[in-house]
Amino acid sequence: MEKKKNNLKEIFQDLDDILKKLEVSDLDIDKMVELYEQGMALTKICKSKIEDAEQRIEVINNNKDLDKDSVI
Repeated sequence: MEKKKNNLKEIFQDLDDILKKLEVSDLDIDKMVELYEQGMALTKICKSKIEDAEQRIEVINNNKDLDKDSVI
């Protein structure tokens, strides 16, 4: 099993590689489905990482707002 990717840049590169392979017309249907499945799994990881980052940014921004209120 492939090592789980933690870096979005690596994941995007893998997705790009999968897309390039899918664009090749000489793949059999089983390989195409396998690549599609891998791409969807990587997309799910990306979505989760982006949502986590958005939540962290929201927490940071909320804490920043609280600090402003306490200074005034």
